[in-house]
Amino acid sequence: MSNPGGATPISSEAEISNIATGNERSRHSLNPTTSSSPMLISNIIESQDEDTTAEAARAAEEGSPPQGSEVSYQEILAQAGTSSAQTDGSSSVGLDIDSNDTDSAITDLDTPLSTATVRSSIYDYVVENGRTYHRYKAGTYLLPNDISEQERLDNRLSIAPIPPPQRVLDIGTGTGIWAIEFASLHPQADVLGSDLSPIQPDYVPPNCRFEVDDAEDNWTYTQKFDYIHGRLLFSCFKDPASVIKRAYDALSPGGYYEAQEAYFNIQAVDDTLENTALKHWNDIMVQAASLIGRDWHCTAKFKQYFKDAGFEDVVEKKFTWPINSWPRDPKNKLVGMYQMTNVLDGIQGMSMKVLTTALKMSTAEVEVLLMDVRNDMRKRSIHAYWPVYVIYGRKPL
Repeated sequence: MSNPGGATPISSEAEISNIATGNERSRHSLNPTTSSSPMLISNIIESQDEDTTAEAARAAEEGSPPQGSEVSYQEILAQAGTSSAQTDGSSSVGLDIDSNDTDSAITDLDTPLSTATVRSSIYDYVVENGRTYHRYKAGTYLLPNDISEQERLDNRLSIAPIPPPQRVLDIGTGTGIWAIEFASLHPQADVLGSDLSPIQPDYVPPNCRFEVDDAEDNWTYTQKFDYIHGRLLFSCFKDPASVIKRAYDALSPGGYYEAQEAYFNIQAVDDTLENTALKHWNDIMVQAASLIGRDWHCTAKFKQYFKDAGFEDVVEKKFTWPINSWPRDPKNKLVGMYQMTNVLDGIQGMSMKVLTTALKMSTAEVEVLLMDVRNDMRKRSIHAYWPVYVIYGRKPL
């Protein structure tokens, strides 16, 4: 199946999470107890211990998610592939099929990682050309580790080229993980997260706070924001264009709004998705959502919504989420494993209310359907993926 616009494979700058949950506007993690400690994207893979890595490899070989694999949005992002949109393989979206059913391409992750006892000497950084570099195995990693570089890496929580912000709003904050991590990494910023559900933790950084609010209501903030962030809200709003316009109005001149969204239109690099329960489920979910006033294909329209609201320098980047470990590339393979875990964990919550309310399906009918969908999600012979869009724009000065 073709992919409009030529999506590129998910890269390390784009964040990934579960596509939706039953808790409307709570989108950030299927596990609300996920640690709120800030973690640099580039360090997450290295921070995995050998047992976790080996378990992931064994799970990929078995076609099942790693045990205890509730993972945060940032953790999935860390595994993202970086290949270009066009490759010499079989896919026009940069996802090549792994013809080896045993997933042997992932076994390189079993290589033991070198560890060292933390001693004060390793904090005595090497200074070269006015920048500091790591002492342990000096010269192995060629980029610096000083504050300037850390700030560049910290911005992986966002893709938009934002300067250090003073006031930040995270709409549909869900468990608040993104807001907490952003506040921890940007202590100069006042970070506010809003959501319909007060499920955020009590202990947060002093510059982070939460409120119960509906982003589709009139925004009554008395001060403007420098940066507004929204993630996986495609299923939330009856009128997403009006929410984007409210974000525009709430920004200071020069401020950015960034939307990170899944496009709930499952696709494949070949014909293996046709006549599957997974495709049927995706289609009837979109149909059911439309009956209750929600366009689950709205993500593809966001770029135009941004322009209509008045944003300038609007950028749209496209990525892909494989449904499981079917891709050849090890990083895309892990992205697929995490995506499969998220969907398998969340599919009942995201489906039940929509299908029973809009299509009047019984609970039993939904459960029977989901059994077949879960089976399809585990089949590496189905070479499917969900497109992912990141759209951002700047309010004129």
